[in-house]
Amino acid sequence: MSLDRYLFRGISINSKKWVEGSLCHDGGRAVIVIHESGVDYEPNEVEPGTTGYEPVIPETVGQWTGLTDKDGTKIFEGDKCIWVVNGIGREGTIFYNEGVYDLLRPGETEYGHGWDYFCGEILITGSIHNHLLGEKQ
Repeated sequence: MSLDRYLFRGISINSKKWVEGSLCHDGGRAVIVIHESGVDYEPNEVEPGTTGYEPVIPETVGQWTGLTDKDGTKIFEGDKCIWVVNGIGREGTIFYNEGVYDLLRPGETEYGHGWDYFCGEILITGSIHNHLLGEKQ
C-alpha cells in the first residue's frame, strides 16, 4: 500500500525538528512512523527508539495537502504562505476545514476561500509552529 497520499509531519519531541511519515498513536501519544524511500511500514512493525519511530508534539501535526509550492516544497496544514493572484501577493495559513483545505488570512476569523484561491503562485514562508523550533513567527 502506498502511503504517499496520507503523509503527515510534526515536530519531534526529541530533536525539535520536523519529521514526516505516517501518523500513529502509541499509548496516548502521537508518533510519526518515518518511511525509508520505497518501503512501507505497518505501525506495529517499527520498534520505539528506532529511527523509524518518532514521538511528536501533537498540536504540530499536519497532513500534506498533496500539493507543492512554486519551489517544490510540500504544502502542509499549518503552513504560512504568500500566494500571488493577478499580480497581488497575499498572506495566509493553510488549514483543513469542512472537508477541504482552506486558507485563513491575517485578521480573519472565518474560513471560506477554498482551493480556488490557489490558482495563483504559492510560496511557503513558514509554519504557525515556528516558535517551537526557536524561529520567529
